[in-house]
Amino acid sequence: YLAEAARRIQKLDMADMTPLPRSHITELDHAARAFNAMRNGLGWFETYVPRRLVRQLMDNPSPDAVASRQLEVTVLFTDIVGFSRLAEQLDAGTAARLLNQHFELLATCVAETDGTVDKFLGDGMMAFWGAPLPQPDHALRAVRTALLIRDRLQVIDGFPPLRLRIGIHTGPALVGNIGSRDRLNYTLVGDTVNVTQRLEQ
Repeated sequence: YLAEAARRIQKLDMADMTPLPRSHITELDHAARAFNAMRNGLGWFETYVPRRLVRQLMDNPSPDAVASRQLEVTVLFTDIVGFSRLAEQLDAGTAARLLNQHFELLATCVAETDGTVDKFLGDGMMAFWGAPLPQPDHALRAVRTALLIRDRLQVIDGFPPLRLRIGIHTGPALVGNIGSRDRLNYTLVGDTVNVTQRLEQ
C-alpha cells in the first residue's frame, strides 16, 4: 500500500486516494500516519499552485527552470461584465458558488490548450502560454482558449446569463519566480501583462 501510494504521489495522482491503513507494527504505523499527513498537505498545496506547472517543474528540477528571464509569451485576461452589480444582489455563499462554477469552466478551457492559470482576480482570470516550457504556437493556443470559453459559456442555473470580456496580447515579459523568500509566485511581469489587461477592459 505504501509503495503504491508513493508511486501515485510521485505523479501527483491523488484523485480518490484513500488514507493508508493503520498498522499494529509501530514503524509501519508511523510511516502510514506521516504519509497520510503529507498527502493531506499536498492536497491543499495543489489547490493553490497550478498542477501542470508543478509537474513541469518536477520534470526539470533545476533552479534555472524558475529563474526570472525574459520570454515571449501570450497572456489572456477575462472579466465578467457587470459582476459588481450582480454580486450586490447575492449573498456571499451564492456569489462564491457562481464564481467557482465559472472559474471551473475557464480553467478547464485553459488546461485543454496546455496553458497555465496564473491567478483569479476578483471575477476575472489571468492565464498565459509559452512558459515554463516553450510553445511556439502560444498565441494560437490562447486564441483557441478564448473560442472554447465563448462556445462553452453557459447559463448557470439560477443566475442571469453572464457576459464576458476577454483580452489577449503577445509580447515579451519577465517570467519566473517573483516574491519574497517565504512567498514566491511563478508569474509574469511587464508591459505585455499590462497591455493585455487594458485590452480586456
